[in-house]
Amino acid sequence: MKENILLTVTMLVSDRKDTIEKCLKSLTHLLEAVPSELIIVDTAGNQACMNIVRQYTDKIVAFKWCDDFSAARNAGVEKAQGQWLMYLDDDEWFESTAELENFFLSGDFRKYHAAAYIQRNYEDSAGFRWSDADVIRVVKREKDTHFVRKIHEYLMPINNPICYLRDYVHHYGYVYKSQEEKSKHLWRNIRLLLETHREMPEDTHTTAQLVQEYLSAGEYFSAIQSCREIWQMKNCWNTAFDARYATYAMITEERLYVMQKRYADGYATGKEMLSQKGISVLAKGAVCDFMTEFCWRLGKYEETLEYIDTYFACRKEWDQYPDKKTLDAFSECAKYMNSKEVFQLSMLRIHIHVLQNDWEKAEAALQAVDWQDEAIMYLMETPGDVVALLTNGSGCSACVLALRTLYYEMEMRPLLYSAIEKLKPEKRELLLPYLYQIPPEDVRLCSYHIIYAGKHKNTGVAIPALEKMRQQGWPLFLEDEEYWDSLQNLNVDVNQYMSGLSTYSWIEMAKRLWALVSLETCEKAYVCLIRDMEKTDLRYLSLGAMMMEKRLLAKTNQEEAWRLLPLSELWNRLSLLSQYWVSCAASLYREEVFMGELIGAIPPCYQFGWYIMQAGAVKEENLGLFLRKVADAAKAYSELKEPCKTIIEGYKSL
Repeated sequence: MKENILLTVTMLVSDRKDTIEKCLKSLTHLLEAVPSELIIVDTAGNQACMNIVRQYTDKIVAFKWCDDFSAARNAGVEKAQGQWLMYLDDDEWFESTAELENFFLSGDFRKYHAAAYIQRNYEDSAGFRWSDADVIRVVKREKDTHFVRKIHEYLMPINNPICYLRDYVHHYGYVYKSQEEKSKHLWRNIRLLLETHREMPEDTHTTAQLVQEYLSAGEYFSAIQSCREIWQMKNCWNTAFDARYATYAMITEERLYVMQKRYADGYATGKEMLSQKGISVLAKGAVCDFMTEFCWRLGKYEETLEYIDTYFACRKEWDQYPDKKTLDAFSECAKYMNSKEVFQLSMLRIHIHVLQNDWEKAEAALQAVDWQDEAIMYLMETPGDVVALLTNGSGCSACVLALRTLYYEMEMRPLLYSAIEKLKPEKRELLLPYLYQIPPEDVRLCSYHIIYAGKHKNTGVAIPALEKMRQQGWPLFLEDEEYWDSLQNLNVDVNQYMSGLSTYSWIEMAKRLWALVSLETCEKAYVCLIRDMEKTDLRYLSLGAMMMEKRLLAKTNQEEAWRLLPLSELWNRLSLLSQYWVSCAASLYREEVFMGELIGAIPPCYQFGWYIMQAGAVKEENLGLFLRKVADAAKAYSELKEPCKTIIEGYKSL
């Protein structure tokens, strides 16, 4: 060990010509700023790679590959002269080494025995998806510092305290060019890990790495078996090193049960896990987190609440835990103690009380949540729970705040509306005053404001909502019967709030509405839409025709209305309907369009009207021509094909 060399950087180099230069270049500032040396262990004898390496260092150790990563790395350690040792691979490179440089240049290194940086593991070649993990790869050299394990090797000994730095390396080692390449890589790793596992069956690190590889290979049954091996080892909680992998194993096994929807297995296993002596607070809290879901799914509501309480007790203890990272294997475990889980379990507590119709406890649970926290998380059931509380509980201010918060959360808004739609009319009426307190940002909430105004016969309350809809260009053609009922009761001219709509758009939106809603809703909408409208207005004529058609085709006791009409009355209805359609067509087309083949270019409903009108003109004089014209109408407009057939058959038999 030379005092003038503070840091030795070692690296294995194989044949990754595309990344080796990026890696070496990212180290240059560190190597220049800190008294250091760079040692390369050549494991492949690739001359192209070595030509690049020689531009950065002449300390190259040739190593004959033997399927043992520790042996290769130890070949570099044997040549090291620095007081500290750092290692990395030739398929990763630093974004910056600023914190590493400061760690040594400031003298901070004297306070620690090891340091970690972040490995950013990419999941795609474009670099859009990744996960970060703290990796302890910088250690103070001791006489016995060396690497252990054939694969997924690590340095020993690693003593506390450890400094966690924010510098990170880009790592694309888990991105493969093909599924075949990925499979080959995974099963090589699994083979080497199984060899080590047979030699050292009580080694938690090796078995945990095996779990990782099984997960990547989609071998979930084997992953579960290996997880169980770890947390059932006799001494798995005796040291922080083993406890971190036992914690990871418990969490991973329970996560796999959730993923596979094996809730009963997860529940039984969780009970077994929680009975273990010496279980870490992180493992206990995370398992309780999973147990809340298992119990909820299995209908064990009281147990769900008990596990939520235990989780929060663990969370409180975890907040005081001195060195959280020592238990966080693969940076996968501590997330179960974060604010996301706290919020979701808080929401689950509310949900369970709502399922039990315990409104007092549900309100208390809701009041315990900080609804204004920017990090707040919800369950899919939360909107329904808040709606249920407002229509069954006391309507406390916290519930109103929750309703407002959910409304302004875009992902929750559709679920909120879905919950409102499921309410019985009397319950929805109870909710309207609370909805009215929320300034609307969409057409749906505007409609609830209008319904609220209609219930209270207060036009002044409806006007701001209608004006908002006009300003935003939101159409008023909504499918809610209560909405149209309210507009009818308020005697509002809705068309003044749709002045920006073209006649064509207005008619098309009306057609869509008529196709989607019941006759009763159409009747109410019709009254509102034709109010103060000129009878020669194309919209008036089109809506009149649509209304007549809706009445004809409406079902009474599962029978269409037109089937119940006498033949003469059915003809009169079709004749009147045709007058509306012909009037519409006449306002849009020249007379010659109705002659010859050109008629086929106009909308089917207008063709229908023209043929029925022609049929009516010859009905008394020429029965054969009358029937042919009705047949033409049926062919042109399929919606009224059956009534036309009835006319043809009926008049033939007269």
